[in-house]
This record gives sequence, C-alpha cells and structure tokens, in this order.
Amino acid sequence: REYLNPYKKHDAERINWMKGLPAELADAIPSAEAGSKTKTLLYVGCFPLREPGAEKMAQDAVTALIKAGVDVGVLGERERCCGNPSLRMGDVDQFIAFAKENIKMFNEMGIDKLVTICPFCYSTFKRDYPEVGDKMNFEVVHILELVDQLMQEGKLKLTKPINLTVTYHDPCHLGRISGAGISGTGAFTGIYEQPRSILRSIPGVQLVEIDRNKDDNWCCGAGGWLRNGYPELAQWTADRRIEEAKTTGAEALVTYCPHCEENLGEAIQRQGNNIKMCDLLDLVLQGL
Repeated sequence: REYLNPYKKHDAERINWMKGLPAELADAIPSAEAGSKTKTLLYVGCFPLREPGAEKMAQDAVTALIKAGVDVGVLGERERCCGNPSLRMGDVDQFIAFAKENIKMFNEMGIDKLVTICPFCYSTFKRDYPEVGDKMNFEVVHILELVDQLMQEGKLKLTKPINLTVTYHDPCHLGRISGAGISGTGAFTGIYEQPRSILRSIPGVQLVEIDRNKDDNWCCGAGGWLRNGYPELAQWTADRRIEEAKTTGAEALVTYCPHCEENLGEAIQRQGNNIKMCDLLDLVLQGL
C-alpha cells in the first residue's frame, strides 16, 4: 500500500522503460491527458518496475504499435496499478480503490480503447473491474488482439524469415480465466487464435502444439502470485511445463506474459537445456 505497486518502486520510475527506446520512437509517443485527441491508451502495467530486463516487453509493445501507425498514448508517471496483486492477496478494499480511480481517469480522458500488455492486467480489467459496478466507457483489448488485426490489415508486414520451430504456452490470464464464466462454454473464449495467427504469419516459423494447451493449458507456476508465497511449488510447476515443451521437439517456447516468461525462463536455466524462451512480440519485430 505504501508504494501502490507490487515492486516497491516510486511513480517516477514508471517511465524508465521509455529511456531504452530510440529517440525517434520515444518522441512519437504522446502523453495521454484528459481531453486528448489520442483515443487509444496503452496501459503498460507494473511489470517493467520489476527489473531492467522486464522493460523490453513494454518497449517492444509500443514499437510495434507505432510502426503500424497506431496513434497511441501512455500515462507515464500517472499510471496506477490495475489492482490485481491486491485482489489476489485478499486486499479487496485496495483493489476497489484502484479500480474506481482507474475507471474514473480513463473515462475522463475520453479514450475509446484501453490496450493492455500484461495478461494479469487484461483479465483484471476485463473480468474483475465490471464487478466493481462503475461504468466503463471504453473497450478493453489485449495487444495481441490488436497486433493480429494490424497484421491482417497489412499495417504490420513481416518479410524477414525466422527459421525456428516453436511451441506456444497459453498464459492463463489470456485464456481460461480471462473473462467471467467458463472458457469454451459459450460465455467467452480465451485469446487463443490470435497468438497462433501471429506465429503462422512470421516467415520461417513453424508451430507445433504442446499437448496441454488453450483451456487445458498447464500453468507456468507464477499465477496468483504463487512465486511470492510458495516459490518451491512455482518452480516445480514450471519445471513440468518445460519438460512438456521439450517433448514437442521445438527449438523455442514462445509465450506473451512477463510472469510466464520469468518463471519458465528460470526453469530453463535451472535445467540447463537448449530450448529457448521467446517473447511473441520480440519475434514479430525481428520479422519486420
């Protein structure tokens, strides 16, 4: 509660990820304000505060959108936590405070679309915020949905081949728990096809499916902030997932979640095997 983010960092550090962008890209990002003409807001989330290595995911996200010609703004120091850590750890009052503050701010800004990077943030906005009861005058989308759309429209053209056999890990918060109800029952369907469509559009990439995928996906071990409370269980869960990935014969395990990438990446290092951990949008940018 003191820092209002799970990594005990100050608000001024929320713009650190932008310092790693080329000057021409950093200058192209407008700061979203109330009454701004920018109708698409990129909600970065708290994960870049974790450590400098996590900043690249935010840098890749904004780079992809700007290269596609999307007029997107960011909040910088004014961004607030989505409240996911508070809710998952039982601090409901703090979660509701975050939700009400964020909804009020986004509504006053007059945005049409809120684009999220972190799946934890996405599921919180999509599934949990409506339970607070405040009207949300904006659409919540995940960046993979938008990137897939931009690729289908020809606004992101991938021409450089990446000769790589990959398997894809579905983040839980983009899949079976990304919305209210039970995924696949008709109430909603997780974000499953978009990342696969993106992978199939990258020249030279061959996708082989892991046995447990989509609604039956095996968690990376970081869900529910398990790493913080039960690190040994989180490690065991990730180790099992890497063993499953190796049975596909893939050279790389691809996903799109800062928490999945961290936990699975550490498991790969622990096991000392040759499979690579890859970020989906990093592959997209390599193919441009």
